[in-house]
Amino acid sequence: MAHERELRNQFSALRSQFASLEQGGADIWRLKKEIETFTYTTMKALDTTYLSADPVFAVAYAIKQGVLQAGEVPAEYHAHFADLLNSKKM
Repeated sequence: MAHERELRNQFSALRSQFASLEQGGADIWRLKKEIETFTYTTMKALDTTYLSADPVFAVAYAIKQGVLQAGEVPAEYHAHFADLLNSKKM
């Protein structure tokens, strides 16, 4: 759920740039650069966070970043990520 939300937010930013291009307000080369950055940096970072990480870490990260609310995660899982949420390392 968090991975999808973050991707949607990032795609939304790209969509607005495409809309601006269609209306003649965006530079095609800047948009190309934004797409490359999204593909090779942003998407890779999100995939690493959510697909390669320990699921408990990924949930704690998403809550700490405000992508998920703790109430969206079943209560029986809260004990698994509580220590991570209190950690300053994250």
